[in-house]
Amino acid sequence: MRRRFVVLAGVLAGVLTLGARSPVSFAAEGAAAMVEHEFEAAIRTVTPATVYCVAKPGLGPGSGSSGVIITKTGYVLSDGDAGVYFRPVKGPDGKPVAEKAYSDEVEIRIPDLKKGSYQVYPAKVVRRVAAIDSTLLKITAPPASGFPFVAPRTSSDLAVGQFTFAMGMSFGQEAGAAALTGGIVAALVPAPKDQPGGPWSEVHTSAAVNPGVNGGPLVDVEGGLVGVISTWGAPEKDNPFQFLGKAYPIDRIRHAYRDVPEAAAIFPDPKTLPARSKQSALLETAFESAAKAAYPSVVSLEIARPEAFVMRVPQLKEGGMKRYEGPVSGVVASADGWIVSSLYDFANTAPLAYFGYPNEIAATLGRITSVTAHFPDGTSVPARIVAHDQRLGVVCLKAELPAGYVAKTLTLAPAESHQQGRMVLCVGNPFGAARFPAPLLTVGMYSRLHRPDDEKAWRGDFQTDAGMTDGNCGGALVDVHGRLLGLATLWDPAGQGRASGIGFGIPWDRIVAALPVLEAGISLSYGNGWLGIGWGQATDGIRITLLQKDGPAAKAGLAIGDLVKSVDGSVVARLFDAQELVRVHNAGDKVTFVVDRGGESKEIVIELAKRPGW
Repeated sequence: MRRRFVVLAGVLAGVLTLGARSPVSFAAEGAAAMVEHEFEAAIRTVTPATVYCVAKPGLGPGSGSSGVIITKTGYVLSDGDAGVYFRPVKGPDGKPVAEKAYSDEVEIRIPDLKKGSYQVYPAKVVRRVAAIDSTLLKITAPPASGFPFVAPRTSSDLAVGQFTFAMGMSFGQEAGAAALTGGIVAALVPAPKDQPGGPWSEVHTSAAVNPGVNGGPLVDVEGGLVGVISTWGAPEKDNPFQFLGKAYPIDRIRHAYRDVPEAAAIFPDPKTLPARSKQSALLETAFESAAKAAYPSVVSLEIARPEAFVMRVPQLKEGGMKRYEGPVSGVVASADGWIVSSLYDFANTAPLAYFGYPNEIAATLGRITSVTAHFPDGTSVPARIVAHDQRLGVVCLKAELPAGYVAKTLTLAPAESHQQGRMVLCVGNPFGAARFPAPLLTVGMYSRLHRPDDEKAWRGDFQTDAGMTDGNCGGALVDVHGRLLGLATLWDPAGQGRASGIGFGIPWDRIVAALPVLEAGISLSYGNGWLGIGWGQATDGIRITLLQKDGPAAKAGLAIGDLVKSVDGSVVARLFDAQELVRVHNAGDKVTFVVDRGGESKEIVIELAKRPGW
């Protein structure tokens, strides 16, 4: 039975969809299997050439780096920490401390795939280039038969949406072979004009990476080396690529070692490498086309605040988590400049994920001093926050467009695109005023649709595992043809996990339904009103189980045992529905209850008080 590699969630469903639309004639076993074959061939190339680099034994404890053999004669590329070890030195107080040091003598551990172990070869550092976090090494005593290797391709023709595979020794060399992850090129950072080495300064991938993968290869679907992993997505406050893997493109690396002896043999002309595959290229082209179609309608929102942005969650009794503070994404809702973004980008929405926690979202929005909307074509204009909807989790803004400027909107996806297992692309624009030729793009699946009567904040949203960061949150979720599915949003990444594959999409038809109210400046907010009761779901409905002494409900005449029939004229059978009807009110508002007390209907008007402690 052939071994299969599951590389990217949703790829097979997407390939089958494209296969039905493409004139290409596929083999009997289908387009999906043909793409799998291409993936397998790429992985077979890179696996035996992915190595582990550690400092020469005896120098001191070290932290190994992944690496990749790039010539038959044993040249190896790794990150800048290849050969790092820690030596004891005296600190300022005379006590021993560990000092980071670099050894030019390195041990290269090459996987022995047949035995499930590895072979050790000594190597020396040829050169380190700190600016690109790179080390070139040479194995000093290669065998006559040479080594398996990965040929350096070119990174110049990379495009957002192309497949990438990352490989590295996530757990050291304990199991011989390296670990594999797969994804796409999520973003390409243009190089400054004065920077040699190709058009790209950095490559960011949606393939999952971790610190152990640093120094490992990033390859394309042909198994050609297009970059070397430098770091994983550090949660820096203004890093738009947080939680994505970063690699330095091979053309920058090639240029950095251009004057090394044997450079021509180490980095051969990439034009001599074979042409790209056919079947996987169809899907890559679809990703690129979808991203290109959606990008003009995704704006970058730069938010000015007088204070640091902090996420406070109910699980943290004190303080909170510092949030990303860079530009976020928004979606054009109309040609005259209405924009919708995720409330998560603007305020601390974590309490909304936990029923019963009042919040200060409106106050937080009021402290924002300005918002600038940067369109992908280079147009930058002020935008004002008009209203927000805490139930939906959106912010509505109006951009002050120049005379005659027409903002581009997206075509809506048909109903059949809203199906579990269909592909979802998250198109973000966290670049601010910087001009990027393509958006930040991640790809995943339509995971599920949450019921509209769900008791959680994400009721009515669809779930997706398309990689979602604080930067692309608020961007467009589109199908594989670039048609709009909904708005990307997050509710509780602190509790649900950054790498959990839990992101949400607010269906666009729900946003369209809410826009008239939002554009009129009417916000839907949760209040601080307090009843002073305990109530629960009983077999015959909602029963009052507790009354706070001298609380608003007790003063108004509500009694323990009352069966709640309606709240503010709305008939209720579920506790959650009744709670939601009260939750939108503030202290001083009056709420009308109709209850059944011993078979007699009673109407009770309760004036809410301010919730204690708020």
